[in-house]
Amino acid sequence: LTMTRTKTRALANWPNNGVSVLDFGAVGDGVNDDTAAIQAALNAASPSLNAGMGGVALYVPHGKYRITSTLTCSNTGQVLLHGEGKFRSVLQWDAPSPGLMLDCGVWGLDLENIQINGRPSNGDLYRVGDEGIRSQGVQRFSNTYLTGFETQLIWNGGYYHTFDNCD
Repeated sequence: LTMTRTKTRALANWPNNGVSVLDFGAVGDGVNDDTAAIQAALNAASPSLNAGMGGVALYVPHGKYRITSTLTCSNTGQVLLHGEGKFRSVLQWDAPSPGLMLDCGVWGLDLENIQINGRPSNGDLYRVGDEGIRSQGVQRFSNTYLTGFETQLIWNGGYYHTFDNCD
């Protein structure tokens, strides 16, 4: 399955190299599977890293985005996932079996105004074996809510980590 950008739009006050997950077909209704659309946005954004822009900004508008398999940041620069608020823009882990939700073996990962939620729909606090984020290098989390995983965050090295207004 190959997904391409379905539309372009101007995002007020958003960096020029920003990409919206909606532009790749994500719905954000908590029902439809948004995995392929968000992965396509991550993949399409990676060429900007080689264009001297210093990284990629992925905009996640208000909504609940259902993720059913691991999202991979395969590029080698900074990745910013930016939402509209930690209780408004939610990436919801809903894989059929335990696994890793976000694998960002990149130089840096920034999360702003977003929720990464692994809490199972059966009401349990977490499912054994689920992992939230794997990353290396610089991490900066601002106004971020990371919850519902047996292991929330895995750092593979790195030297600079900041957390601001996070739960």
